[in-house]
Amino acid sequence: FKEAFNLLVDNTKPEVLEELLEIKKEHIENRHKIMIGMLANAGSVAGSMGMLGTLVGLVAMLANLSDPSAVGPAMAVALLTTMYGALVGTGIAGIFENKLSQKHGKEMINCDIIIQGAHMIAAEESIGNIKMKLGAITPSVEEQKRNKWQNKSVQNVKNVFLDGLYSLVILCHFFLYFSYYYSL
Repeated sequence: FKEAFNLLVDNTKPEVLEELLEIKKEHIENRHKIMIGMLANAGSVAGSMGMLGTLVGLVAMLANLSDPSAVGPAMAVALLTTMYGALVGTGIAGIFENKLSQKHGKEMINCDIIIQGAHMIAAEESIGNIKMKLGAITPSVEEQKRNKWQNKSVQNVKNVFLDGLYSLVILCHFFLYFSYYYSL
């Protein structure tokens, strides 16, 4: 946002300055949303591909029920694809998506501070007013720590829920496998 200082040096009117910086902020925000959306889609596609691989493994297992030695490898495919989908979806893409979202929020706050500060400087407001208004926008250190812990606790609940869901799917697979194997 060095453009803000260039515009201030050029003695740009406050309204024009704010409008130009808001346009720059929108472009940054759109670029960030595209990347965050790509990671969100990658995470959901990875989970779907894991479930698709599970179905392929189960079909291969059911197709070879007459040969007990072929059931194990097909079951392994079913379970491994579920694990890989969960690992890529929540373990990799989910973590990067969450981290980018947090960084995006911080950068948008910084952009707002720069825009408001540049507007007030261009409008030749007093230093006391500038300090008070920017202090209201800037989150305090305690608030930042609180938000950091809240984001981590929400992410931990999400991870525990997803881990439990995937464990349930795996247990269902084992139950189906053993119930069918022992019914022969």
